[in-house]
Amino acid sequence: APPERQAQLTNYLDVVEVSLLQQISSRQDAFFKALSNLQGLRDDVSQACGQVHGLRCGIRDLQQVMVSGSMKVPQLASRKENLAALQKQLELLQRVVEAFDAVRDYFEAADFANALTLIHEAQRVIRDDLPGVTCLHSVAKQLAEYETSAAKFLATQYVNVAIAPDMAALHEGEDAGTEQLDHRDGNGTNGRAGDGAGALTSVETDR
Repeated sequence: APPERQAQLTNYLDVVEVSLLQQISSRQDAFFKALSNLQGLRDDVSQACGQVHGLRCGIRDLQQVMVSGSMKVPQLASRKENLAALQKQLELLQRVVEAFDAVRDYFEAADFANALTLIHEAQRVIRDDLPGVTCLHSVAKQLAEYETSAAKFLATQYVNVAIAPDMAALHEGEDAGTEQLDHRDGNGTNGRAGDGAGALTSVETDR
């Protein structure tokens, strides 16, 4: 490039630099003021965030004290109902276990009528009130076996009681027949003895 062009460009560069320096010098106060305002805004934002955090903590505490307590009322009522139902189920389960133990005692005492009554009651409770309790399956099976045994024994007893009067009448008839035979045999012996005695008497008379 010619020297005149380089000198002209250098002159332009100096003009630009001087203009920039003048602009910066004239606006530095506004720049630093804006920077100070920005720092103030940052402090205000930090303070506002702290206040928001405090409000959130306060709202959460109020929710736990007031709202959560009220919301727990239905949950507690439902829990109470569930516990009451569980207590009822446990009481019924205890009744079945006690009835099962009593059935065994009745079997040992040969009281099959009361044993059948308890068996039917326990089976009704298991069937109607405790249908889904798995631990009672073995108890229900044993109760069915006890029921079968008791029913067979009672049926045998009823048959024996039913045929007892007929057997007694049969025995009485046999005893009466035996007595009549004995009486007839006694009368025949006495007649034959009388005839013999008469014959002896006639022989002696002839002599």
